[in-house]
Amino acid sequence: MLAIRLYFYLTLTLGYAVSQSNDQWLLFLRSQLELTVKDQNSSQYQPSKDIKKAKLWLKNTIEAFFKNYDKNHGDFSEFCTVEYTAFKTDATNVDMGDGLSLDAYNAKWSTRVGPYAGINTGFMVSAQDFGTIKVASCEYVKKDDKGRLHFKIVIFDTDYKAEYLRTVVLLKTGKSFLIDDVLELSEKFEE
Repeated sequence: MLAIRLYFYLTLTLGYAVSQSNDQWLLFLRSQLELTVKDQNSSQYQPSKDIKKAKLWLKNTIEAFFKNYDKNHGDFSEFCTVEYTAFKTDATNVDMGDGLSLDAYNAKWSTRVGPYAGINTGFMVSAQDFGTIKVASCEYVKKDDKGRLHFKIVIFDTDYKAEYLRTVVLLKTGKSFLIDDVLELSEKFEE
């Protein structure tokens, strides 16, 4: 992509370069290169093919998980990173049965824990009971410095009329993706 943009800028600026001194042309070219790199590093830079694939994968994966929840016994490890699976499992079980205490959990996950970890809640949906789960919206937010894709999603329970706002972070793995983090931002229940 960068090579194509460079070729485009070089072609457009050839006439400018011929009419200007070398120093002016180099300054102009450098400014164009900086804009190109800035565009690629900004949150607005969207490699559309990966974004579209990731959105579809995320929607299908979440909906299939909840549709088959009983059959897969609520196991989300198949489509999450090993670290996130361990993190969320520990968060779900804080101060329950064989789970970690809150202090032990915070110490173990000090580099990862935050206010949206979803302590004592299930995966993606904080309610203990749920009906038909649909991904109502899935919006690309950014690509971070680790190359992970961030999406803001709204999950809707059509039976219980509950809405869950989440930020989901995906890690690209070959031709697919894995969930590497979920920030459980808010939930709204209709009375």
